[in-house]
Amino acid sequence: MKRPLFTFCLFVISVLVILTCCGVFSKEGNSALLPEHGSVITVIGTVCKTDSDKIYINHLQIFQSSEASSTLPDKFTFSISLDELVDTTPPRIGNSVKITGEFRQFSHATNPGEFDAYDYYAAINIYGSLRKTEISVTDNRIYPIRHFLYLIKNAGMSAIKSAYSPVDASIMNDLLFGDKSGLDPEIKELYQRVGISHILSISSLHISIIGLGIFSLLRRLRCPVKLSAIISASVLIMFGIMTGMSISAIRAIGIYIIGMMAKLLGRTTDTLTSLSLVAVIILLINPSQLTSCGFLLSFGSVTGICCLYPSLKKIASDYWHPKARYCPDTHLQKISGYLKKLLYALLNSLLAGISLTITTLPIQLYFFYEIPLFSTFLNLMVIPLMSILMICGYLSVFCPFLYIPGKICELILRFYKASAELFESFPHGQWNPGRPTPWLIILYYLLWLFVVMYPHIKQYIKKPLKIRLFKSIISIRDHIVCITPVIFILLIIGFNSPTLPTNSVIFINVGQGDCILVYTDSKDVLIIDGGSSSRSGVGQYVIKSTLKYYGFSHISAIYISHPDNDHINGIVELLSNSQKWNLRIDNLYLAKYANSETLEINALQTNAPQTNTSLISSGYIADYGSVHIDCLHPTVDFESPDTNEASMCLLLTFNNSHVYENPDYKTTLLLCGDISGFGEELLNDAILPHSPITLLKVSHHGSRYSTTDAFLSAAAPSLAFISAGANNNYGHPHAETLQRLKEHGCTYYSTIDCGAITINIKPSCITIKKYIDLYNAD
Repeated sequence: MKRPLFTFCLFVISVLVILTCCGVFSKEGNSALLPEHGSVITVIGTVCKTDSDKIYINHLQIFQSSEASSTLPDKFTFSISLDELVDTTPPRIGNSVKITGEFRQFSHATNPGEFDAYDYYAAINIYGSLRKTEISVTDNRIYPIRHFLYLIKNAGMSAIKSAYSPVDASIMNDLLFGDKSGLDPEIKELYQRVGISHILSISSLHISIIGLGIFSLLRRLRCPVKLSAIISASVLIMFGIMTGMSISAIRAIGIYIIGMMAKLLGRTTDTLTSLSLVAVIILLINPSQLTSCGFLLSFGSVTGICCLYPSLKKIASDYWHPKARYCPDTHLQKISGYLKKLLYALLNSLLAGISLTITTLPIQLYFFYEIPLFSTFLNLMVIPLMSILMICGYLSVFCPFLYIPGKICELILRFYKASAELFESFPHGQWNPGRPTPWLIILYYLLWLFVVMYPHIKQYIKKPLKIRLFKSIISIRDHIVCITPVIFILLIIGFNSPTLPTNSVIFINVGQGDCILVYTDSKDVLIIDGGSSSRSGVGQYVIKSTLKYYGFSHISAIYISHPDNDHINGIVELLSNSQKWNLRIDNLYLAKYANSETLEINALQTNAPQTNTSLISSGYIADYGSVHIDCLHPTVDFESPDTNEASMCLLLTFNNSHVYENPDYKTTLLLCGDISGFGEELLNDAILPHSPITLLKVSHHGSRYSTTDAFLSAAAPSLAFISAGANNNYGHPHAETLQRLKEHGCTYYSTIDCGAITINIKPSCITIKKYIDLYNAD
C-alpha cells in the first residue's frame, strides 16, 4: 500500500533528527533568558494550569527592579508549589497574578546516569520554579472551559478519595485523571521495577473506551456520523486538557481525530500514517521532544505494534495456525478447537508484547539502563484487566451509589500488586547492561528495520537464498525467524559490555560529601565512601544511578573512611535496598581503632545482612587485579574523640607492569577521607615510603585545617581532587588550602566546577574527563 503522507512525514522527521544532532534546537540558549538562580524577582503572568500540588504561570514579565528586566516567550512556564501559598487561596486558571519569590532554575545532571531536571522540564516548556512566594491576583478573568474541567477533575478525585483506601485512591486518580502528585511512591517504584508503570499513563485505552464509546452511543441514538465524530473528538480533547495532555494522550487523541476526519472525508488512513503525522505536528511545535524519553517510548511502542508485530505474526503463522473451520464429531474435538483458538490468541498477545519490547529496548536502556526481563509475560496478565478497571473506576466516580464497581477495582489492584511482587521475586528478573553506545543502537535498529522490511522485499527475490548450516539447508527467504536471534546475540555481546574502561576512578559529585568509584582490570567495582549533607536520597538518585548507568550490579567491596553522614548515608541506602535495586554487595570495610564508633558500625551491619562486614586498620592489604590497596591509617591502638582524625586512609597502586612497556610504571591514588589534625601528622610518616603520590583526594572537602604544608611535602602529589558542594555552609574548599596546593605545584580539580570527574589510567598517561565538559580531557 502506498503511503505518500507517511513518506513525507518520515522525511520531515529525518530532517528534524539531523538538525537536532547538529544542535540547532539546543535548549541551552534559553538559559540566558532566565533570571539568576536564587535571585528574588517579581513576576506578572497568567495561570495556565493547576494541579493538585502546583500552579503554572506563563506570559511572563519579570521585574528585578522598578522596571521590567525581561519579557519571556509565551511558551516559557514557571511552576509554584501550593505548599508555598500559606494562608492564600490558590488562583484560578486564567487569573492574572503578581508573584514575588525566589527563582530556582532546574539543574543539569552532574553525574553519569543522574536525572537531568533541566532537560526534562524544558521539554515541556517549564523553565523554573518560584519559592517563598507572595502572590496576589491582579485580574479575576478565567478560562471558563479549563476552569470547568479543573472543577470536574477535582470533584472526581474527591469521589475517588472517599471511596478507596489512600494507596488505591492514589493509583486510581493517576489512572483515571492523570494526577501523579499523590501516587504512592512504593507502588510507583514497584510498577517501574517490574515494567508495568505504563498502565498509569493516559493512553490509547482511555481514548478508545471514551472516544469510541461516545461515538458508538451517538450512532445508536441515530445521531449523524459527522455530528457524532465532532462531539466524540471534542470530548476527547477536553479529556486530554483535563488530564494534563501528556505525550501519550496527545498521540492517542491525534490518531483518533485523524481517523474520524478520514471517515468524514471519505478517505482511508492507517495507524502508521496517523502516528507519523501526529509526531510531525508535536515536533514542529516543540522539537526538543525528539530527545524526550516519554515521546520516544510512546511513539516507539506503537511503531513496534504497527511494524514489527505483523512480521513476527507472519513468522509464527508459517509454523502453526489453528484451522479456520472445525467440523467436530465429538465434544472433545470441539473443545480442542476452542483451545487452539485460545492459544493462538495468547500467542498473538505475546508476539505484540515482544514486538513492543524489542522496538523500545534501546530506548529503555538508554534512559533507564536496565529492563525487567519478565515484563512481557506480566503484561499478559495485567493489560486484559485494564478495560474492566477503567470502566469500573469511572462508574465508581459518577455512580457512587453503586457498590460493586469499586470492589472490582480494589480486587484488580490487589491482583496487580500481588502479581508484581511475585514477578519481582523471580531470580535474575532485572537485566542491567548499562547505557548502550549510540553506534550499537544504530546497528540494532538497522537489524530491526531489516526484519520489518523483509516480508515486503521477499517477493522480489526470484530464488530462495539458502545457506548451509550444520549440514542443513536453511532458506532465509522462507524462514526469516533465523534472523531474529542475531539481534539477541548482538544484545548479549554488545549491550552487556561496560562502557567504562578498566582501571578507572570516578569522583562522583554528591554535593557536600564524598563518593569514589573504582573499576579495576579484574572487573571489580569498589566504592570508597558515599554520602552527602547537602543532597537527600544521594544513594538512590546519584550513587545507584551511576552504578546502573555503567551496568554495575555487583560491588566487590565498599570502604567507609569514617561514620559521618556526609560519607555514609548513601551507603546505608544501598545496603538497605540492595535486594530491591538488584545490587549484590560482597564486602563492607570500616576503620578499626581503639575507640571505634560501635553504634554506627552495628547500624551498618544491621542494614547489610547479606554482606560480609569487616573492621580493618593499618597493615591491611588487598589486590583487585593490578590494583593493590594498602590501608595506611588508623592503627589498631589509635585513640581520638574526633572521627575525622581516625579516617581510614587508603593508598591504591595501579601496578601495570604486566601491561605497559615500562616495568616500573605505577600510578598511586591516596584517599584520605576527612583526616586532619593529629591523624594527618601520623599519616605523613606512613606516606613517605610511597612518595611521590600521583593522585590525591584532598581530605575534608578542602578544609583549611587539613592538607597542611607538611602533608603536601610528604605526599608530593601531582594532581588533586576535591569533593564539595556548591555554595556549602562551610566555605569548602577554603582559599588557604587551594593556595597551598598551588604553592606545591599540584593541579587540582573540584566536583563543584567539573561535576563527576572520571580518571582513566592508560599506558604512560592519565586522562581526566569532567562530566560538565565531556570534551575537556587532559
